[in-house]
Amino acid sequence: MEVMFNDQNIFLDQPLTLYQFVKKMNIDSIGIAIAINKSICTKDQWDKTLLHHGDDILVIKATQGG
Repeated sequence: MEVMFNDQNIFLDQPLTLYQFVKKMNIDSIGIAIAINKSICTKDQWDKTLLHHGDDILVIKATQGG
């Protein structure tokens, strides 16, 4: 199965939930937002959201600055 992750093609051996994907990719889940196909997926939905072939996953990290 192939998904797009932050503009890179990623091949997955099997379907994963978004939570499993975050763990597999070693993404620090503090201070991030994730959109799948341009729709924000809240953290309470990560373990219920199954990724599908062709999904576009975008991880946005909050930053501080001024």
